[in-house]
Amino acid sequence: MKTIYLSIVAVLGLMFVACGSGEKMIQGKDLPAEAQQFISTYFPGANVQLAQKEKEIDGTEYKVKLDNGFALEFDGKGEWKQVNGTPQSVPASLVPATITEYVSLNFPEQTILVIEREKRGYEIIMLDNTELKFDTKGTLTDWDD
Repeated sequence: MKTIYLSIVAVLGLMFVACGSGEKMIQGKDLPAEAQQFISTYFPGANVQLAQKEKEIDGTEYKVKLDNGFALEFDGKGEWKQVNGTPQSVPASLVPATITEYVSLNFPEQTILVIEREKRGYEIIMLDNTELKFDTKGTLTDWDD
C-alpha cells in the first residue's frame, strides 16, 4: 500500500513540475523572426499588446494579443497555428484560395473569424459559429454547427 501511495505522489509531482512554470511573458521583439514577419505582413500597423512563451512537453508555443483585437498562436519556429479575429474577419490573404472559394459559394453571407492550421489541414469558424474542417488541399472533410 505504501508503494502505491509513493508511486501516486511521484507521478503527481512529475505532472506538477511538467505543467508548472512553462509560461513566461515576453516582449514582441522576443518572438521568433518568422512570427514577427507574419505580424508585420498580415497586420501592418498593429502592435503586440501581450506575448507569452509556453514550453509544453511537445515543444514551445507563443501566444500573442495584438492591439487591434486579434489573438495569434505560433509554434516554436514562429509558424502560425491560429488566428482569431473575433468579431473581426481574418485577413483574406491568409486563407487558402480553395477555402475562400468554398465559403463564398456555400456561405455567401458569412465571414471567417478564426482559422487554425493543423497537420492534417485547416479548421475555420465563421460568424454564425459554423466550424468547417478542410484537408491540406482545401477539400471539406467535416463540419459542426
